[in-house]
Amino acid sequence: MGFKERIFELRNKNKVDGEVVRKIFLNDYISSNQKYFSELLGDRIGENFKLNKEYLQVLKEAYDKAHRIREIELDLFWKRAVFCLTLIAGFITLAGVVSTSYFRNHF
Repeated sequence: MGFKERIFELRNKNKVDGEVVRKIFLNDYISSNQKYFSELLGDRIGENFKLNKEYLQVLKEAYDKAHRIREIELDLFWKRAVFCLTLIAGFITLAGVVSTSYFRNHF
């Protein structure tokens, strides 16, 4: 039974609690993405895997590192974009100056 089905069943029984939903979601999410979490947590993940504070700390640290790397990538992307746009603007200006001097002398 998936996450949505469990929540629907609990909701029908009026037993929905935020902590219950969180635990069900985390367990279903981890079991559906077992390859990713086994790469992240190594040998600690297995058939009877349960989240604890140590694992959450490892996951939080991995998320923070990935977030910092993504911020650096975006920063470098914008630096490259600004450089390319400046270069294009320079070429357009150069083309305008050259064409102005050419047409001024020939017409």
